[in-house]
Amino acid sequence: MRIKILSIILIIFLLTLLSGCASSEQKSTEPVKFGASYMTMNNPFYAPLNEAIRDKIEANADILITLDPALDQQKQIEQIGYMIAEGVKMLFLTPVDWKNIKPALEACQKAGVIVINVDAPVFEVNMVETIIASDNYSAGKLCAEDLIKRISSGTIAVITHPGAKSGVDRIAGFDDLIFAGGANYIEAGRHDSKGQLEIAMPLLENLLKENRDIDAVMALNDPSAQGAIAALGVCGFEPGEVLVYGIDGSPDVKRLIQDGWVTGTAAQSPMRMGRIAAETAYKILNGESVEKSISVPVEFISAENIADFDLDGWQ
Repeated sequence: MRIKILSIILIIFLLTLLSGCASSEQKSTEPVKFGASYMTMNNPFYAPLNEAIRDKIEANADILITLDPALDQQKQIEQIGYMIAEGVKMLFLTPVDWKNIKPALEACQKAGVIVINVDAPVFEVNMVETIIASDNYSAGKLCAEDLIKRISSGTIAVITHPGAKSGVDRIAGFDDLIFAGGANYIEAGRHDSKGQLEIAMPLLENLLKENRDIDAVMALNDPSAQGAIAALGVCGFEPGEVLVYGIDGSPDVKRLIQDGWVTGTAAQSPMRMGRIAAETAYKILNGESVEKSISVPVEFISAENIADFDLDGWQ
């Protein structure tokens, strides 16, 4: 009987101990809150990027809060402040303006929120943990190399977005081959579309009304290239009459390549970028070291290789 009583006491003790361990384990595995702020969800590039991040985070039973500043830098700063108040531990960030985002970066530092900079780098690189972005300079260079193969001289309109470092780098890669070193190309005009179709269209339409003698359009991204195509159509141009280049590799522009309207696009992979960003986030949470800069390769898509790509999805 004495042995039986001791056995019961031992079982109760072990159950109590296991219960305490379970309680402790449950407390240590509370969901981690992540925040995400991209420059605008009006750009279709950010939907698959955010989805890839969300898939990884929700697979770990954690939480992702995504807010859209709609190209408003002050709104982005305010939304990041809200996410900090909500207790996010880490922020995935694409700044509306790569320099004027600094107040939000300072707020994150003060609150101990780790910033993973995705797609478009910030100016204050020392204030983010890591930068995960496409090789944007190479993207612009790929467009320039293709243009040089097609025409040895010509007049080129350039659509820019100087508020985004990614846009700056893409146009720099293009400029360095096309306009540097006395090449036989003339710039017809250079206008800021903020990366938006609805801004790029009237800009190019007005330019074409002043000068129809344009041989090519270099757009910093696919939405701006689509705006250029819309303007060319309104002004009576036929597919292929003007070379048009974008950067992204979006489904819409891949179909425009197939239809002959767009000459080429340097394709990014938002899904791959999102997966890398999420994996990097968990490495940081686990105390692992990560590279300061992670470059995601790009590849050029044109009529010559369009059959190798899925027209309905991103890379």
